[in-house]
Amino acid sequence: MKERIERDSMGEVRLPAEVYYGAQTQRAVENFPIALAPLPPKMIQALGLVKWACASANEELGLLGKKLAPEQITALKTAALEVADGQMADQFPIDIYQTGSGTSSNMNVNEVVSNRAIELCGGDRFDMKKPIHPNDHVNMGQSTNDIFPTAIHVAGARVLRDELIPALKACADALYAKADEWADVLKIGRTHLADATPMTLGQEFGGLARQMELAAEDARNAEAALYELPAEFLHTEVRAVPHKEHLFARFGADFLYILKKLVRGNCPVAAFSDKVFPVAFKKGSIYLVAPGVHHGTDCALCALEIIRKGFQRRDGGAGLVKAHSEGFHCRDSDAKPGKGAGSAVDG
Repeated sequence: MKERIERDSMGEVRLPAEVYYGAQTQRAVENFPIALAPLPPKMIQALGLVKWACASANEELGLLGKKLAPEQITALKTAALEVADGQMADQFPIDIYQTGSGTSSNMNVNEVVSNRAIELCGGDRFDMKKPIHPNDHVNMGQSTNDIFPTAIHVAGARVLRDELIPALKACADALYAKADEWADVLKIGRTHLADATPMTLGQEFGGLARQMELAAEDARNAEAALYELPAEFLHTEVRAVPHKEHLFARFGADFLYILKKLVRGNCPVAAFSDKVFPVAFKKGSIYLVAPGVHHGTDCALCALEIIRKGFQRRDGGAGLVKAHSEGFHCRDSDAKPGKGAGSAVDG
């Protein structure tokens, strides 16, 4: 494999010749060979989205314009959007287990966006002098302590809204449809592995449907919690400059407004009223993880229950419920003679 050499404050670093990332990313790859698995693609895309919103806010405040030409600003924002669209997915090799705050991955994104923006401007992305700098320009006014939790919220909310909630709703609708279809199919109930009061197969599937409905409700609550972003905590550079606090306040507001415009659909992102709470307590992330573990188990048990019922065999006139390519149906003709009702399989 061909290599190139880059230099940073710690000396020389060898890395693959054609990659868009730089020395800090390569050092992190070498320092954290733990799980050998990178960050999820959705998280990388969210980091690109946040970088684009930050660059747009810095442009509107006139801060980037003092350091970069208009075409360079456009290239920076375009490169960030490419990351957000997943076009640079193979350029983020850092292990998911890394420095506590995600600094290495933040720098990975900064380096990729910087080098890609230089390339878009027709420059040499391998030149050690970076006209669009990963720290000074891409990461302007940002801290990993702000960027990373904001990206977690953005990634989590988008996955819930676009993937999980629609899937849970579709599952609940399908189960309710089967509950209606099988409303008159009588079966033996079960209590602690013993035969119990008869019920219908429709009632049983109605219970599974309600389980999926509740999972979707919890997912919507988690989505709402994630829409509160630690965005206004950003722009540490401006805060450190006397008499420029107004720029800090405007940056947060601009960031949120710009992010709302880009994220498709109704995405009512807002800033926390307290600037320390979202960074210190991670409540939005807890809303995402805790119900996810609980309802992930629910979904798995629901799937196993449906599979088991699809292949179970029962006598006493109840018949055999079978799974096939178009769904489930109940056929009394499949019950074999010669066995009494006491041999029924639970379910």
